[in-house]
Formats: sequence, C-alpha cells, structure tokens
Amino acid sequence: MPVIDDTAILVHNGMQSSAFQRGDNQFFQNWSMAQAKTLFGNSLSDTPNISPCKSKDASPDELLPEQYDWRQQFPHCVQPAVSQGNCSSSYAVATLSMVSDRICTQSNRTVQLAAQEILDCDRNNYGCEGGYATRALNWGKRKGFIPEACYPFNGTKQECDPEEHFDTNECRVNNYFYKVIDYCLAQDDTGIKREILRNGPVIAQMVVYTDFLTYKEGVYHRTDDSFKFNGQQIVKIVGWERQGDGQEFWIVQNSFGADWGENGFVRVLASDKSTGLDFYGLGVAVYPYTVAEYYASQEEYQKKANAAATQETDAEIDLDATPATA
Repeated sequence: MPVIDDTAILVHNGMQSSAFQRGDNQFFQNWSMAQAKTLFGNSLSDTPNISPCKSKDASPDELLPEQYDWRQQFPHCVQPAVSQGNCSSSYAVATLSMVSDRICTQSNRTVQLAAQEILDCDRNNYGCEGGYATRALNWGKRKGFIPEACYPFNGTKQECDPEEHFDTNECRVNNYFYKVIDYCLAQDDTGIKREILRNGPVIAQMVVYTDFLTYKEGVYHRTDDSFKFNGQQIVKIVGWERQGDGQEFWIVQNSFGADWGENGFVRVLASDKSTGLDFYGLGVAVYPYTVAEYYASQEEYQKKANAAATQETDAEIDLDATPATA
C-alpha cells in the first residue's frame, strides 16, 4: 500500500467533517506503508526518574494566554524543518533542534546543532534504528553538542570511532561545543504550556497514524479509517492556540522536511488524545555559549584581574616612595 494514495486523499479532502487537508509531499514519494513503519523507533525517555521542570512552580493564579507562538516572539531563531530521510532519527533531530532554540532564546544567536554526530557516534542510541531523546541529552551533558557546520546532516548512519572523532573533528579539537546543564519533565498540557512560555520549545512523543503522513494543512486529528504505527515520532512543540469555537491545537514542528505540512509544521488538535502528544514533554537548560568561549572569557577575566592587581601594587609602591613632609 503506497503512502501517497491519490484516491484516498481525494476522498478525505471531500469530507466536510475533516478539519485538515491531505496531499502529496516530497518526503514520502514512492514510499510504501511497510517502509514508513521503520521511521518510528523513537521514545522520549528510557527512565521515569526525571526532575520536573521548575516552571511548574508558577503561581496557580498565573493565567496562561489563549494563544502563544514562540516563532513570533523569536523570529530570528526559527530554522527550517529538517528532512530526517529514511532514518528513524527524530529522537536526535527534534532534541537538538530544541536545544538550538533554547540557545537562541537566551543569546539571540542562531545555531543549528549536529544531530548527525548523535546518529554516528552515540553508542547508547541506535543510529537510524531509533533511540531515546534522554540518551541524546545525556550525550549533551557529558560531551556537549557541536554545530552542524562541523558535522553536516545526511540522514544515514555512518561509521564513527568516537576517540578518533574527538581527536580530529575541528569543533571538538577547538572546544567549540555547547554543554547541556540538565533536562526536565513538563507534565500534562498546563505544564507544557508553562515551560514553553517561560523557557522555549519542548519536545514530546507522538503516536503516528497513516493519515498523518500526508497531512497538508489545517488542524490534524486522527481519522476513523487510519491505523496506528508501532512506536513514536519525537516532535517539537512551539506553541498553541484556542480557536473561536473553543477547540485548541498545538503548533508542532516535525522532521519530514519543509515540503511536508505547513512548511514542516503541523497543528494538532489538543483534544485528540490518541496521539499522546501532550501527556508530557521535555525541556532543557543549556549554556548559551561554547566551552571555547567560556575559556576565553575566563582568560580575559583573569587578565583584567591581574592588571588590576598590578596597578594596585604599583600604587602601593608609589605611596611608600613618597617622602614625608614636615
């Protein structure tokens, strides 16, 4: 069965009851459903022991806005959707996209981090066979994330000897990487909203149905004739909106490329709990500068401290040398 079935798309788009339209896209051209099912070997976490996000401690009287779109608040930070290719890599792609957004939110610096390094070199995950977002974040805590310019994305699993890679990669040799401080759990829709509002986009896991693959525009909800794939897709939530009819949707960036959906984004009906999208999400705290920049700032600080100490010593010597007056 092909993913892009023109007849099924035509029938769906003719239904007045549907809030979204389906259409073809470059990502799934010539794919079968059997091929597509290999994309979703992803999970948010392999451990239940994740600290809750501090944003949950907001006052219960704090009102959340009916709509919020991080892209409008930080337009210079928005980056195009990645095409993950024939590779179950959303656990890495979405995770590093979130970290990139958090860096930009804090520093106004646009940076795209290298998901390909995780696919190739992180032996705690499974390359293009899938993996866990928390394990990718643990790599960021231990080793940091380098910019994509130093390790371009190609969506296939390549050979990587971590020791050799760290000795030869330009960004690794020059300490040009960003360290993750920690990550946290945002629970339920209210917790997710508070975390996005306070700190930036979060990642979540989404159960995928066949009709999702050809989503084109509108507010997505599972249709009755679709069936579920095993596993999940890791996606990035950047906001939400409540419509005039009271229905609410999440604004989500996927990794099927910019040709899919609404320029790589999808609006997902919040009341459709079959996707599991807003059960919980992950936020992250990250240093908004590279380790190399931190070392340079410390060196500059030490130089200034030394210069100030030298001036103070010289002033004391001059004071001692001043002759006493009668």
